[in-house]
Amino acid sequence: YGIAIIVFTFLFYSLLFPLRWSQSRSFKKAAGNAPKMKAIQDQIKDLQKKGIPTDDPRMRELQMQQLRMTKDALPIGGCLPMLLQFPLLIAFYTAVTVSVEVRQASFMWLPDLSAADPWHLLEFGFAFSMILSMKFTPTTPTVTPEQQMQQKMMTYLMPGMMLWVMWGYPAGMLLYWFFGNIVSFGQQFIINRLNNKAAEVPMKTI
Repeated sequence: YGIAIIVFTFLFYSLLFPLRWSQSRSFKKAAGNAPKMKAIQDQIKDLQKKGIPTDDPRMRELQMQQLRMTKDALPIGGCLPMLLQFPLLIAFYTAVTVSVEVRQASFMWLPDLSAADPWHLLEFGFAFSMILSMKFTPTTPTVTPEQQMQQKMMTYLMPGMMLWVMWGYPAGMLLYWFFGNIVSFGQQFIINRLNNKAAEVPMKTI
């Protein structure tokens, strides 16, 4: 059953690869627009300090520029891969905890996939793999130092919270999460290389 969980996880995450690639390109485009967005925000703040109303033509023009830059770079698929997993996770958790076949099914050092990892290696491996996956996954571009600090804190705070939540979960469930993070890390590594090659092509043509 452990091998079946790994194979199933790999196939399922492979189906999500096109969505992750599209999401990564959207984030990359949004990151390229971040300096322009900050400049527009500064202009809007300057006009607000001068008491310019929001219905002023200059304010409307700046707001329209913001909309045009965000229209094509909105990462609308950012949460879609996670949302697609929720029904699967509910069914998977039910199967691991209720199914008689999974009970007492051993895999490597795990004596029972329906029980917790006795050495808690999967919990720590899951948290560490989550940190790696989050560090290499593009995120919403940060404009202010406060946003950069919040993003850096989330990279380490979220895995720590998930480690606490997932402590003692069935080993089969943690095996799915852990191997899923490994596959996500590999996919993101490939996506980053593809995006870098795509960015180099216009430079060479120039």
